Amino acid sequence: SSFHAKVLSLSQKDAIRVLFDQYATTQPDGSKKISIEGVRALMGSVSEEKVLVICQLISENNAGSLTFDEFVELYELIRSPDAEYRIAFRLADRDGNGFISKEEFQKVVIGNLSEESQKFNWNSDWVNLFFGKEGQGHLSYLEFSQLLEGLQRENVR
Repeated sequence: SSFHAKVLSLSQKDAIRVLFDQYATTQPDGSKKISIEGVRALMGSVSEEKVLVICQLISENNAGSLTFDEFVELYELIRSPDAEYRIAFRLADRDGNGFISKEEFQKVVIGNLSEESQKFNWNSDWVNLFFGKEGQGHLSYLEFSQLLEGLQRENVR
């Protein structure tokens, strides 16, 4: 069964390569890259701003274009069932260390919530459970997604 999975992933990567090649352009150094505009054309209804943010998260040098490997990473990211959480986590993890501080979390949440939601109690027991009373804790992706799930449940009530 693991052989079958590898065959599927290879054929999937080949399909991604075909897509990439359709939209990519050859660079002066001979490499191929897909521009942000090419990614936007591929993604259709996704806003230009979201495409730009997602590509900046993935692009190692923020060059305004993606290599094939970066394009594969983009594909895997947006195809994951928890894509929104993964994107939010990467946005919040400003220093790229794989963990989010309370300050990083606040910046992303405040920047993406309605004015009404921004009146959130950052010293609530729920937040303290994750970051500690002093706010010195750091969240892994799993803890981050658990925190967001809890916040969503609170907003639904």
